[in-house]
Amino acid sequence: MSKPGTLSIRRALVAGMSAMALVPALVVGVVGVHNLNRSVRDEAQARVNRILGIATAAYLDSEPGAWGAFHLSFRDLAGPDQHP
Repeated sequence: MSKPGTLSIRRALVAGMSAMALVPALVVGVVGVHNLNRSVRDEAQARVNRILGIATAAYLDSEPGAWGAFHLSFRDLAGPDQHP
């Protein structure tokens, strides 16, 4: 018999095997969540870029006075280095 407070070989092996199974599962889970978040963020950015491209094309194809307010709003949102 083992002394109280010490691990038997069987318990030590079970604990070791559990840790060996749990650590890779946690790593795979963390990597999966990270990749999913990145994929969602990239898809959202692609949609925003597409919509901004459509808006820019509409702005460039329209009369200058028709989109004047939109241009000023876009300039304020884009910042000093980003406006056309």
